[in-house]
Amino acid sequence: MGIYFLKTRRSTFGIGVSLLVAFILIMIVANALIAAPSAADLGGSTKTVNHSQAFPGEPLQYTVVISNSGDTAVSNVVLTDTLPTGLTYQPGSLTYTLDSAAMTTFGESNGIINWTGVISDLGSVAIYYSAVLTDNLTAGNEILNAVAITGTGSLITRTASTTIITSTNIYLPIIFMPVPAPELNSIPKPDSANQWTVSWADINLSGTTYELQEDTNSNFTAPTTIDNGVNLSYAISHTASANNYYCYRVRAKANSLISGWSNVQCAYGNYSDNFSDSSSGWAIRRQDTDDTANSSYYQNGTFTVKIGGRWDYSLAAPVTQAPAGSYKIEGLVKLTDGIDNLQTYGIVFGADGNGQPCPNSDYSSCFNHYYRLQIIWFGSPDKLRADLKRIDYHDSNNIGRGTVKLFNFRDVTVGDANGYNKWTIEVFADGTINVYVNGNFVGGGVDTTYVNDRYFGMYAASNEYSGTAAQFDWFTVTALP
Repeated sequence: MGIYFLKTRRSTFGIGVSLLVAFILIMIVANALIAAPSAADLGGSTKTVNHSQAFPGEPLQYTVVISNSGDTAVSNVVLTDTLPTGLTYQPGSLTYTLDSAAMTTFGESNGIINWTGVISDLGSVAIYYSAVLTDNLTAGNEILNAVAITGTGSLITRTASTTIITSTNIYLPIIFMPVPAPELNSIPKPDSANQWTVSWADINLSGTTYELQEDTNSNFTAPTTIDNGVNLSYAISHTASANNYYCYRVRAKANSLISGWSNVQCAYGNYSDNFSDSSSGWAIRRQDTDDTANSSYYQNGTFTVKIGGRWDYSLAAPVTQAPAGSYKIEGLVKLTDGIDNLQTYGIVFGADGNGQPCPNSDYSSCFNHYYRLQIIWFGSPDKLRADLKRIDYHDSNNIGRGTVKLFNFRDVTVGDANGYNKWTIEVFADGTINVYVNGNFVGGGVDTTYVNDRYFGMYAASNEYSGTAAQFDWFTVTALP
């Protein structure tokens, strides 16, 4: 029994050592495999075109997806697509989307499309652009569009092919099927650069292109027409001006069939007026009715509201609105025509309007309520007095009344109380209102009562002794983020 016992112990020990050695070797191999990342690999990149057959003159939509299937980032990926003869790049169609990637440069020049960037491990970028087939192509021509991709030390080429056709089979049920009109989406508010995007839903018919119209009125009396190809959106950019109202509609074209126009969507862009054009629409919209010896006029690139009597006021405005969301009003203004104690100018905003002539005979169509920034001259060479009040109604003499003040009268230091000063009002969608003069904070408050009403204008008032005149050099209303 003793001999058998010793053999058994030796055998068990030997097996244990063997298992331990095997386990250690497996762990070493596994760690080595885990520690070694796979190289960057762009071999899974693709290029596609939306039509394998197309007519001469038809637009094509290309999509290139550069994907990195490796565990290592590629720091300098370069895409180059030199469009072949028979294709013309469609301006403005080049876009891209990123997934764990970063763009460095992209663009198009003389028919050469390029994109340069960084693609992380397992990341990708999708690049989209349109090109139009030339009209002189004949049936059977093959348009082979190749893209070159570099970044991992080797050249990758991907192609997409379209064959030209000049006839197609059209089935009778399709001939008599009307093309549905697209649905235009709501117009987003502009950014501070006065840019926004118009978009609509795809009607999902093969070969469909879209035609967009823009006008400054919803009747489209003198529209600008934009052939947008197969794209479902169009980027708008305008210089801010006194004509800041824009309306849009779109229709679809499927082969030789054309849909009706879509719904109409309109929006207000950024506003700017340097008063060099006397037809830009400023006029008196409300004034007290006990004495109406007031006037307004354009002169030498300025606009003036002149008060003829004592204890009088006038409110002048164009009949347009601030852009949606938060916005900023700015104006450069001074008193003229013999400055005297307690003469006043100001800016109004948050006013109502019902779309009818403003004013009408009883002053009920517009500016029934608003916020009024009032600036008073009181004899100081470098100070003015300001307050911000909410006007809720007008009395029997058409004088604005209200009990809510966002801030009370306070003396404000300016460079020259007798000269031009720049006043700024920030109006935020949450009701926050801030006032600045020459870039310096004056005061503010929070009130949501009329924050969604968007008519604006200027204000002038006289003291008990004499009339006055407020002269504006320029006036702007700009969207805020």
